[in-house]
Amino acid sequence: MDLSQLSKETLISIIRDLQKQLKQETTHADIYDVDSQVESIPDKTTLDFGEGAIRYKKDGKYYHGTGPKEKRYKWYRERDELKLGSMFVYRDSSKELSHPNKWDFHTGTNFCTHCCCVEDNPRRSYLNYQCLGHPIE
Repeated sequence: MDLSQLSKETLISIIRDLQKQLKQETTHADIYDVDSQVESIPDKTTLDFGEGAIRYKKDGKYYHGTGPKEKRYKWYRERDELKLGSMFVYRDSSKELSHPNKWDFHTGTNFCTHCCCVEDNPRRSYLNYQCLGHPIE
């Protein structure tokens, strides 16, 4: 297939479809348990929580977004409002994401099914969302 003849939107759609297929083919996702260590859960469980990767577990809940592993980043250490489960939703769908499937995603994406907007500053290119946690059943 000659990809040079396809529009940008078509290519993005193809890439997203392939990413979803790859995600469905994997059998387990590694999750950092804030209280102990890394563990794995079946991907079918994580799909119920949205398309984003479940990255943390704390107090009987799974979380998308940022957490203790991001302490190595200066931007995470300097912003007190960033908590377990912070996510960044970019308004411009053509913006290339620095950390896709970790804590960055575009509007209109079903990244997390249990979150709320905690910061909507029109001068920034993104919204700050907070994952409220997904109970472990």
